[in-house]
Amino acid sequence: MPKSLVIVESPAKAGTLAKFLGKDYVVTACYGHVRDLPKKGISVDREKGYEPTWEVLPGKQRTIAELKKLARSAEDVYLAADPDREGEAICWHLEEVLRPQAPKARFHRAEFQEITRSAVTRAIASPGAIDRNRVAAQQARRIIDRIVGYEVSDLLWSKVWRGLSAGRVQTVALRIIVERESERERFVPVPYFSVPVTLAKGEAAFPARVVSWRGEKLRFDGTDPRLATRESAEEVVAHVRAARLAVVSVEARERRLSAPPPFTTSKLQQAAARALGFSVRRTMQVAQRLYEGKALGERGTVGLITYMRTDSTRTAEEALTAVRAHIGATYGEAALPAEPRRFRQKKDAQDAHEAIRPTSTELPPEAVARYLTTEELKLYRLVWSRFVASQMNPSLSEITTVDVEAAREGSRDVALLRATGSVLKDAGWLRAWGQEADAVEEEGEANGPALNGEAKERGNEEAAEGKVRLPALAKGDAPALVSAAAEDHETQPPPRFNEASLVKFLEENGIGRPSTYAEILRKIEDREYVRKKDRRFLPTMIGRLVVDLLREGFDDFFQTEYTARMEEELDEVEEGKLDWRAALAEFDGKFSRDRNRAAKAMASLKAGLPLAEVRKRFVDFRLTNDPGDLCPKSGHPLKLRMGKNGLFVACAGYPECEFTVDIPEPEEDPIDQSELEGQTCEECGSPMVLRTGRDGSAFLGCSSYPKCRNTVAVKVAGGKAEARPDVPTGESCPSCGSPMVTRHGRYGDYVACSNYPACRYRPPKPVTTTGVTCPKCGRGDVLVRKGRFGPFYGCSNYPSCDRNFRARPVPKACPSCGTPYLLVRERKAGPFYACEKEGCGFDEPAGDLTLYEPRTHVPPAAAGAPTEPARPGARARGTKAGQKPARPARGARSAKKTG
Repeated sequence: MPKSLVIVESPAKAGTLAKFLGKDYVVTACYGHVRDLPKKGISVDREKGYEPTWEVLPGKQRTIAELKKLARSAEDVYLAADPDREGEAICWHLEEVLRPQAPKARFHRAEFQEITRSAVTRAIASPGAIDRNRVAAQQARRIIDRIVGYEVSDLLWSKVWRGLSAGRVQTVALRIIVERESERERFVPVPYFSVPVTLAKGEAAFPARVVSWRGEKLRFDGTDPRLATRESAEEVVAHVRAARLAVVSVEARERRLSAPPPFTTSKLQQAAARALGFSVRRTMQVAQRLYEGKALGERGTVGLITYMRTDSTRTAEEALTAVRAHIGATYGEAALPAEPRRFRQKKDAQDAHEAIRPTSTELPPEAVARYLTTEELKLYRLVWSRFVASQMNPSLSEITTVDVEAAREGSRDVALLRATGSVLKDAGWLRAWGQEADAVEEEGEANGPALNGEAKERGNEEAAEGKVRLPALAKGDAPALVSAAAEDHETQPPPRFNEASLVKFLEENGIGRPSTYAEILRKIEDREYVRKKDRRFLPTMIGRLVVDLLREGFDDFFQTEYTARMEEELDEVEEGKLDWRAALAEFDGKFSRDRNRAAKAMASLKAGLPLAEVRKRFVDFRLTNDPGDLCPKSGHPLKLRMGKNGLFVACAGYPECEFTVDIPEPEEDPIDQSELEGQTCEECGSPMVLRTGRDGSAFLGCSSYPKCRNTVAVKVAGGKAEARPDVPTGESCPSCGSPMVTRHGRYGDYVACSNYPACRYRPPKPVTTTGVTCPKCGRGDVLVRKGRFGPFYGCSNYPSCDRNFRARPVPKACPSCGTPYLLVRERKAGPFYACEKEGCGFDEPAGDLTLYEPRTHVPPAAAGAPTEPARPGARARGTKAGQKPARPARGARSAKKTG
């Protein structure tokens, strides 16, 4: 009977370790954290030294019961969660829960950086103890996050609207995005001109540009001296065309470019975003699978990369020896530096783990490609190439800069033209890194000195023209002018953040930890504080409002500097330099003062905030279609309000006056009523007027309502609002024989009978089926449906059958108990199959999930089924009984743009 129990977080990791350790060990998974603070209340006793209350997470009772049973029969319990703060906390909670049930068992902490047979057996043979300082740092972070999240969110609920939230790090990340957007809006572009030319020597043509005019070096960043007008640029062009050209200098120099260090977590996230187009979350999921192990045929299951949550660039000595041997055998001894390269660490780097690298140089990407998915292979190749390249010689290029003087007889004016070219003499590390070299260059010189302005400008010239091969030129040569022209440019605002650049900013400013970046970005998107446009973050109106409110109430608490200092204190707790309770007391003292001040100072939108006050108090929030201070109908003040569907402007005279104004999201064009004026009703000839429905959608309604109920949907396309009438489809309604038409609704186009509301026939909608038969009624199909909180899966016979699933079911029988379907659970390691039958416990990675993708089709049984005509006096489309569609609803615009 096995005498040792090994506990890890995931089933995939457990399966890999079980193959390494053999029959004397039982390896099982705890599925992540087993205890946490209760969801309700702060659950932290400030009066007793910030003592937290821990409880077993919902749904983990069965897991805990199984672990207790295994621990009672074990002599040794090895806690082998990930080697970081979260992993250490998981181990501590497991010991706290299991030790009372297994008083005779010996508890050990087994820690390894890579999941290979040698690393795992070495960790089990020489285990350690739980690092209490690391646990204290995690506990302090969890308590701080709970206090901030709970109390600041509660303040937002009381001042604005229930459901808003804030967080210690997520709010800072949101503030960074919002302030960048405000900076872009304040930016005033500066025009400038350049004069590119084409020169030739013999048959060889090459590009150059004017870099100096009348003795002044021109700048190309919008600052002076510059060519500010087209007239000045055309004057230079005319001078160059009439001038005699002569080479005045030829400078050749060598450029050595050193390889960057192996990946840290944040650098891997940035490189994967740039080179592969992966999101931060996707990168971490794929890396988790590579770390936990892949089945490699006869080799068995092997972890392919080291632990992927690290901010260290250190590499183990045995790994350095192995990679140098690989480089010598693959690229030749000349590709190796005399000594292994060791990289300088960041000041605040935690050196507990190695950099991210392959676990074995005997497993190149080509050797494992057939065992990996496409995205796994791409990421593994990126890690492999970076690690191998990091231990190779620098690349060597020869940069040639040629200055050509353009002088004209009888004129003192002189223009200086410059051409730059390069020749790669030795590829060095670029031989291993290959096509992803550009992604490295975007990171900058990670270990080099900062560039001054002149060096940076010279670098930009080399980047623009450095891949040009110049003909042989010498001082005194007279190249021919092929062409010269003036080109206009504008300075550009700072770019919006994408995931890679935001991660880089957070890391450089010490905000959060690389292991938390994916979760931070997920939260601010899920809460609809930001949205993405062209894969870059754009703050929503509610996101801007939250930042302004919290800045007003909390001063510097949500600034980057304060958050970075808090991270430093947590690092000091982990290093044993600072007591976690002292760190919490210092934090809570300032936070409590700020919270109390914010409760008094923060503006409240519960009763509405006058627009004049909005403009005065807020910095980043601005009305995208400012209607003025007074209601055009009643003369009462207009107020900014928050409704269940988001922000809107309403008259203070409500309910006597129901005037409201929609607040479009940034870069969503507001509807201009003048664009729609002059249209008449197709049914009665009365004027059509712009109205807003209860769901916030705009439509044209007949002014003769309720005598005439004709409506036309309004859609904004290409920045212009247009009314879109119904379009005949050429088919007849199978119910009443009237023409079928395409209508334009808030959620897109749809087909319906033109005789609505007298006839309510619509063709059946396409449905998306999972392929699973409903286990409750046995007749319906389980369909993909959309709900208020996202997609869910329900029976097609609803409402007669109300069976539904939150996790997607797939038509794959459980190999353990025979249940005809499995559920797909999304975890940080990727999708897993799980059986929901009580007591089964089947759980394994979903390697063949692509075989069970949902399929969309039109239900044949419903096609052509006639519907009964509506009763006389049927109301207009989109209205309720007794409701006039002309009246807009309070809070008529959703904060989330849906159409």
